[in-house]
Amino acid sequence: MLVTTRTRLAMAIVAAILSGCGGGSVPLTKVADAPAPGPVEAPAPITYVVENLGVNPNVGLAAFDLGQTFEVPTTAQLKRLELHLRGYDLDVTVALFATAAGMPTGPALATSGPKRLNLMDADYAFDFPSAPTLTGGTTYAFMASAPAGVQAPVDTTAGYAKGTVVVTSPLPAYDLRFRVHFSY
Repeated sequence: MLVTTRTRLAMAIVAAILSGCGGGSVPLTKVADAPAPGPVEAPAPITYVVENLGVNPNVGLAAFDLGQTFEVPTTAQLKRLELHLRGYDLDVTVALFATAAGMPTGPALATSGPKRLNLMDADYAFDFPSAPTLTGGTTYAFMASAPAGVQAPVDTTAGYAKGTVVVTSPLPAYDLRFRVHFSY
C-alpha cells in the first residue's frame, strides 16, 4: 500500500491524540490514499424558459418579417428559440433585437438560420451558438424572416402579458406561440 507523507502525518496526529487521552498504545492500520480525482466537469448550466404556448389555429398572420417581444426576467444567455410557424419549403432566419417603443431597433444582436421549414404547421428550434447575454428586466424582440414571407398562428387571448406580436407595428391583441431557452 502506498503511504504518503500526508497519510503518515495524519496517523501520527491520531496516535498522539489517542496516547494523550490515556488510551496507551493503539495499533494503527495503514489506509490507502483515495484515488486521484478525474477531470472536474463544469456543472450543467441552470436553464429557464420564457414561453407562450397558447394558439388559435384559426387565426394567423403572414408577413415578410413577423416577430414577438418578450421580457428577460434575469440576466442570462440566450440559447434557443422555439417558434411555431406555418409554411412549406421556406428558408427562415430568426434575428434578436433590442426594442424601443415596442418595436425592434438597431442591428441584430444575434441571428440563427436559415432553417428550412418542411412541415406545414410545426414548432421549429433556432439555436444561438454565440449565446448572447441578455439583461434581466429588458424587453427584446425576435423577428422571423423569409424571402417569401412567414406565417404563424397566433394566440388571440393575449396570453403572454410581457410582450406582443410585432409586424410593422405592435399588435397587442396577439402573441405568437414561442419558447425562449436561457442559461446562466
